[in-house]
Amino acid sequence: MTKKDHVTFKNFNPKKNKKKKVIIWSIIIIIVAVLIYFSGTIISNLKKMFGDDSSIISLIKKSDNTKLKGEEEGRVNFLLLGMAGGYHDGGILTDTIIVLSLNTKTNKAAMLSIPRDLYIQIPQDGYTKINAVFSIGESKNTENIQNLKSSQEEKISETSGADLAKETVSSIIGIPIHYYMRMDFEGFKKIVDTLGGVDVYVKEDLYDPYYPTEDYKYQIFQITKGVHHLDGATALMYVRSRETTSDFDRSKRQQQVLASIKDKAEKLSILNIGKITELSKILGDSIKTDLTIAETKHLLELLKKVDMNNIINKVLDNSSDSPLEDGNINGAYVLLPKLGMNNYSAIQAIAKTIFGNENATEDSQIAVYNGSGVSGMAKNAADELSDLGYSIYSIDTYTTVLSRTTIVDLSNGKYPKTIEALKDKYQAIENSSLTISSQADIILIIGKDQI
Repeated sequence: MTKKDHVTFKNFNPKKNKKKKVIIWSIIIIIVAVLIYFSGTIISNLKKMFGDDSSIISLIKKSDNTKLKGEEEGRVNFLLLGMAGGYHDGGILTDTIIVLSLNTKTNKAAMLSIPRDLYIQIPQDGYTKINAVFSIGESKNTENIQNLKSSQEEKISETSGADLAKETVSSIIGIPIHYYMRMDFEGFKKIVDTLGGVDVYVKEDLYDPYYPTEDYKYQIFQITKGVHHLDGATALMYVRSRETTSDFDRSKRQQQVLASIKDKAEKLSILNIGKITELSKILGDSIKTDLTIAETKHLLELLKKVDMNNIINKVLDNSSDSPLEDGNINGAYVLLPKLGMNNYSAIQAIAKTIFGNENATEDSQIAVYNGSGVSGMAKNAADELSDLGYSIYSIDTYTTVLSRTTIVDLSNGKYPKTIEALKDKYQAIENSSLTISSQADIILIIGKDQI
């Protein structure tokens, strides 16, 4: 043994090294324990969002055979609801109502914004603005629970706010609503603040002298063109202000802020465990959905394929080419269908063809006749159908005036989807007894009901 070897052996202290190992392992155990604690808290917080009680650990498991409702048919529809929250009056009025549709065949997404002032009828509950439907459903549910007797055999039909909102919106737009997700605005503000604010580029000066406050008064909200760093309260005003801009502009601002929130959230690392835990608490308290955890996992996988920068965005408003118009009911401002109270056929046509007119692939030839007695009705209908992708064979005047819009199928059932779509759009009836000489596949006679 050399002198150098002897010195090396002499400096080796087993007790000291063992002590170091104990310290290192103690630190590791403490770190793991802290991570487990925070992970358990995060999991517990997030579980409050979902519509089942299964373990959130399933989110990180391998793919299973879970499918979303509507996925096999090629379209999944979500009802997104935004409400003020809190305990003040109007806290659960849904002033933001958006139908988000996911086309699982083309991997495209579309948003249809429904105005809060749309005046609608709820069966057995009368007429109201659509933003009150969720609140009405919640009130009915609470009343049913309070009236429940002690007998375990007696059952009641509980209609929650979400259930009634899904059912009502579905009946108006003519497509099924498979899931809902709601969020209160207080949660939105807290998320932005927890992330340290968001950065947005304001395209033009915004001035709103009538931004509502919680005590039923108004305040001025203004922001200048340029880059701004917004805290939660300012970001909320930025996405909700609509007095001096259109709902379409507001929808664009909402998308802009959501994109900024997404960017901020993606930059969080495991070192931000405290912030992640706080965010999970806010999400658990502020967001509710009837998606199960397994469905949420599968949805996230589907969304990876979607180009979120090219979402189709349509807004129902009172513009000249929109299906709604201004109205007044008992002194209150409302929006009404241009085709008449409870006639949602034009709205349904927009909802059903938001990804493009799939029925146009049947390649049918449609002849449009004017049987309304009012000049120009056939041409207007033909132009609208052409914009939706249908092939117009001819435009003509029918020999008599019809009270109802009528369809004559000359194709012997070759184009069933087109026939059904025209029935939905015009609330039309089919009459095979009418005799019309034409080389077209389908005859559409516009009746007086379209005036």
